[in-house]
Amino acid sequence: MATKRMFSNNIIDKDAFVDLSPSAQLLYFHLGMKTDDDGFVAQARKIANLIGATNNELEELIDTGFIIPFPTSKVFLITHFLINNNVKNDRYNKTDYQKEWAIDYSGS
Repeated sequence: MATKRMFSNNIIDKDAFVDLSPSAQLLYFHLGMKTDDDGFVAQARKIANLIGATNNELEELIDTGFIIPFPTSKVFLITHFLINNNVKNDRYNKTDYQKEWAIDYSGS
């Protein structure tokens, strides 16, 4: 996992993000910092507990499309990860969640 992550103003300056509760915004930032190089995070509930967030904030992020849950494997995908981050090929590590990565989560 990388030790540096970025967040794009193209995402966090939009009304959809600004309209999130402050605790959901904070959770989004913390989840984004703990993703693998494809945007998957496996310890979302642990992170939520550590910062004092609840399942309500996770649900808020899911309902607004900022994260995608994979209930079977209990991982989440940060929807806009590739907008927020460009991982150089020489530093890229493929996600362990290949089955989830292969799912068409674009809604089409």
